[in-house]
Amino acid sequence: MALVHATELELRTFARSKLARSRRRGFLVASIGVAFLGTTSFWLANSGVIAPGITPPLGGPASGAVAEVTAMTANVTRTNGGATLQTGVTLARVVFASSMTTSLRIDVDWTNAIQGTRVLNNPNAQISVGIYHTIHTGNCISASNSVDAPLINLTDTDLNTYCAALDQTATGKWVSTTGKLLLSRIQIGGYLIPSLDGSGALSACASSATDTNTWCQPASITDPNQRAVFVVASIVTPGGIPQGQQANLSSLTFFLGAQRH
Repeated sequence: MALVHATELELRTFARSKLARSRRRGFLVASIGVAFLGTTSFWLANSGVIAPGITPPLGGPASGAVAEVTAMTANVTRTNGGATLQTGVTLARVVFASSMTTSLRIDVDWTNAIQGTRVLNNPNAQISVGIYHTIHTGNCISASNSVDAPLINLTDTDLNTYCAALDQTATGKWVSTTGKLLLSRIQIGGYLIPSLDGSGALSACASSATDTNTWCQPASITDPNQRAVFVVASIVTPGGIPQGQQANLSSLTFFLGAQRH
């Protein structure tokens, strides 16, 4: 349990998250279920701690948390001409007040990196983690062949499909110049800080003939003062995003958390 000082604005709570694999009736089922040995900060005004008037921002989660982090199980793909290529997995959806889009910190730690040699199958492989925002309904139009996967097709918690764009100027610890957190067997943790300002009004996501990078509001977010981003992980090598390895993410465990930066 975290020790809270009178000057702190937030509390931390902990939960656990794991990507698991199960075998049943002779069939191998990749069960990707993320969730949290992570931190979610709470405003003291909603934590039961007596403190001078601290008002959570408009649009914050009803729980009083700084952000609501929800485990997800969906694979993500990228468009390559008429084909879709497996790209990785959505680890979580993070929902927060629109006024906090650039003052949020998302922590990601790989907790069973000891399995990296067996899982990654390549001494140069890494796990690439990025923050994505929805830009239109349906799959992306443009081909996305870069190792950074700037455009992906993802499924939200309500099963709607969206084209989502990478926050390519996100910063943080162990983050590349293209906004991706890179984890390896010797660098197992870091954090991402979103850079895209979503504090202004967003239009509802709709179909589009182009992949213009304009953040839109997915149907699952009904409060105009809330925003949602998606944390997506891929296994990458210097040559790109290997198709045959993405299912190996199902045997890895991650710590995810969200707090005020």
